[in-house]
Amino acid sequence: MSVHAYPIKTIVGDYVRAGMGFAIAGLPFTIDDVPTALVVISSAFMTVFSVYAFVTYTRHRTRIELNDDGLIVTAWRRKAIPWQELQAIKLSYFASRRERKSKKIEGDGWMDLFLKGPQAKVRIESTCDGFEDILRPAVAIALEKRLSLSGATAANLESLGISLEAPPRLRMSRRDREAAS
Repeated sequence: MSVHAYPIKTIVGDYVRAGMGFAIAGLPFTIDDVPTALVVISSAFMTVFSVYAFVTYTRHRTRIELNDDGLIVTAWRRKAIPWQELQAIKLSYFASRRERKSKKIEGDGWMDLFLKGPQAKVRIESTCDGFEDILRPAVAIALEKRLSLSGATAANLESLGISLEAPPRLRMSRRDREAAS
């Protein structure tokens, strides 16, 4: 069993951005006779930055427990996905603004792992410590269960050096395939 979390160094920037945005959006409230339209706009921005801070705090308190039976993610509530009940896996890559401008992959982006079970859906960002330790068993189970992978997911897995072939112990012989048919 292993426990993973988002290290503070990976989310401190989000806390700073949320706080700065909230403070700047609140500046109009420090002056007298603020027009109603500015109050409404500032309030809307303060709400957006408050939500951003809440999402960051949620990620900060998230704990991901990985064991032989499955994955358990705990933040505000507990979500469990037993490996035998894994229904879908998706690995997305999000390029940074610099990568999009230069049209080069420089490695500044991040990945987002989506796992779906019958009673839970989980998203884990690559900024989580031990991200590949979580990803590799999920991919192995998905291959074992012959879950379909999108082209983007396959390309992202290959970019990480993760093989898309089922482990040898999971491959069926021709006789086993015929018996299953």
